[in-house]
Amino acid sequence: AGVDHLCSFEVVDIRDRAEGIDAFDVAIFAAVGAGLYGDYSDCIAGIRRWTRPNGYMVISDGFLNHPIPPGAKFPGYGYYERHEEVLRQLTAHGDVMVREILISSEEFAEQSRRDLGRLRSVVQTLSRTHPEHREPLKQFLASQETEYAFLNEHTTEALWLLRRV
Repeated sequence: AGVDHLCSFEVVDIRDRAEGIDAFDVAIFAAVGAGLYGDYSDCIAGIRRWTRPNGYMVISDGFLNHPIPPGAKFPGYGYYERHEEVLRQLTAHGDVMVREILISSEEFAEQSRRDLGRLRSVVQTLSRTHPEHREPLKQFLASQETEYAFLNEHTTEALWLLRRV
């Protein structure tokens, strides 16, 4: 589109670059993650620092379909809330929700199936070429299968576009 000179892209662990990041017109954030800043509101507070006023924040993550039974936990997803609460947290700083796209459970299940199929193939290949790593690879695959099962059963994945005020 002839705008190459206006664009720059960086792929970094934001925790390694949090200080000194210039403000961008668009910040894309795939998965809020409790290990980064906390809940959605805390995470958006961090992302806002790197987004110019009237800039956009694209967030890809999910929310709980139903309350998780007492005592049931899944590490890394403790920040997940019900839909209404996630929307409240995403807009807690006064930013405007421009658009929300919900991923259907069928679409997410199909994507999960494809992702896990590719992962199984990679694990098989690596296990053959690096037999000394077979057990950790199998454990990683098992953890990913458990995670996808949790996400498919308990969550709806979404894509949110927010405009920073």
